[in-house]
Amino acid sequence: MTISSRISTHLKFRHIRFMLTLAETRSMARTALRLSISYPAVVKTRQEIEDVIGARLLDGRGDDTTLTEVGASLVRACARISAELDCAGEEITALRDGLKGHVLVGLRVRDALRWFAPVAVAFRKRYPGISLSLVDGLHQDIAEGRVDLGLARIGPARKADELEFAPLFPIRSVIVGSGIFAAASSGGMPWPEMVSGSWCLPPLNTPLRDRFDDFLNNRNLPKPKDVIEVSDITAQVEILRAGPFFGITSQDIGRELQRTKIARIVANVPELDDDIALIWRAKARLHPAVFQLKQFILEQIDAPRAGPR
Repeated sequence: MTISSRISTHLKFRHIRFMLTLAETRSMARTALRLSISYPAVVKTRQEIEDVIGARLLDGRGDDTTLTEVGASLVRACARISAELDCAGEEITALRDGLKGHVLVGLRVRDALRWFAPVAVAFRKRYPGISLSLVDGLHQDIAEGRVDLGLARIGPARKADELEFAPLFPIRSVIVGSGIFAAASSGGMPWPEMVSGSWCLPPLNTPLRDRFDDFLNNRNLPKPKDVIEVSDITAQVEILRAGPFFGITSQDIGRELQRTKIARIVANVPELDDDIALIWRAKARLHPAVFQLKQFILEQIDAPRAGPR
């Protein structure tokens, strides 16, 4: 029998409590007092665990204890198990008593909002005790805890070690032009001329802007110098309407701009294509309301509905 199978078969919750208390008190005698059991009982518990793992838990003699490398590893595992059980207890209590809470959802891309809106309505019907706020927020806001969950482009994912991503649907990106730049769609304006024009772009260090900058770098093209930065589609539409600008947007919104004669799609750029993903903090303990919304959104991935393209 392997160590893993022996641990899963023979390690009991009282053993986990013993290991966590021992790590905290660093004393067999104080562990006995904390757990309200006799000293011989803690010695027996220690021996049971050592028999299961086939290694010593402690170095040295006497009451003061120093964990061996194996003992410290087991303490870390016990801490993870205890944290998961605490989280499960909170979730079960919340579900039993009626889940309540408030969740901040970061959204900036209109395509993500269109996808999420019916999901949010269905979620609120199932969990009326959980309120939602849709706010402006991207990767940095999620990583720093200002936003609970986000729906956004993955981008180059600079914070991949701090965040977790679950792709929801693909999003294609296009270059649009307004005013005199709308003619670039028929004339096939070369990229060096395009980047010398006026641009309406997302802010620096946002997923779509990062992909655009990478695209220019890979083609050895200079970055546009005449730039107005906008963080939402409403501002972008008004800038495009006000004068001749190039801009980046989703294919879906680009088609809307064409229908309303605000701008025209002048180039399809596969290098800017991405996925809209559900994003949350890695290794973070989520509030039960946040966890429930996360799970509800993930259930929609296999549901028979498509996101914008």
